[in-house]
Amino acid sequence: MEPPQVDDRVKNQQGLLSIFLSYQKEDLVIDLCEYIKGVEAKRSTELLSKVIIPQGSKFRLGGALEQNGIDPHHVFPDLQGLMLLLRRQRESHFDFYREERKKWNW
Repeated sequence: MEPPQVDDRVKNQQGLLSIFLSYQKEDLVIDLCEYIKGVEAKRSTELLSKVIIPQGSKFRLGGALEQNGIDPHHVFPDLQGLMLLLRRQRESHFDFYREERKKWNW
């Protein structure tokens, strides 16, 4: 089910919710992580995969996302998202000039 579009943040994140109905008390899930581990063990399969992004790739991955139209202000269309976007752009310019200055002959 799609949650109600109460604000731009919810709309832009395009989240979905799953609801499973059951009349059995033992089907109540309190700890989703433990529940998923139990289902995986019972069915001998993996439902989720963990992806670890190396710290050094964080900036490059952010750049690739921005090239595809996904930036902090798109995901968080409020002042916080705008601040994150501006900070990222500023850091990008500082990194560029820092590398350029290394090439200069002083």
